[in-house]
Amino acid sequence: MTLDRLVKSKKIEKVAPGFYVMKDTFIDELYLAQSVYSKGVFSHETALDIYQVGTYIPKKLNMTFPKGYNVPKDRLDNYAIQPHYTTKETFELGLTETESFYGNKIVLYDLERTLCDMWNSRYTASAEVKQEALKEYMNSPSRNTSKLRKYMQILKSPKEMSAYMVPLY
Repeated sequence: MTLDRLVKSKKIEKVAPGFYVMKDTFIDELYLAQSVYSKGVFSHETALDIYQVGTYIPKKLNMTFPKGYNVPKDRLDNYAIQPHYTTKETFELGLTETESFYGNKIVLYDLERTLCDMWNSRYTASAEVKQEALKEYMNSPSRNTSKLRKYMQILKSPKEMSAYMVPLY
């Protein structure tokens, strides 16, 4: 039986070009988004949610792409993706892999890079989300403040971030 026949007979469902699932199967949205946009890296509030830092649940999947990687906005909207773009020089800074909530391999930025992206002056995250995430990170026994400071310097994080960190030491 061909894929078209299986779709027409409702045995499988087409969820994206080239991606099919069995009918009534749960879809791993993170894995699907990254399969469709292989250059995309989970970042910002989505990465915080994956790391289970803070209480904010993003409405869209935040993905960062290298500058020059163009995807039509309507296609991104189909998958509820909020795109962010960064220079090719900083795109790979802090890349790491983990498993999605359903056990599939996904790529995202490490927590230090995520915090720097959240505090970036070009990004408008709410003060509460940024502060909650940084406070939780600073209280974590696994924090790596030397790595965070290095990233802050490379990514030119605002002084406001440093000022908020000082009382948390």
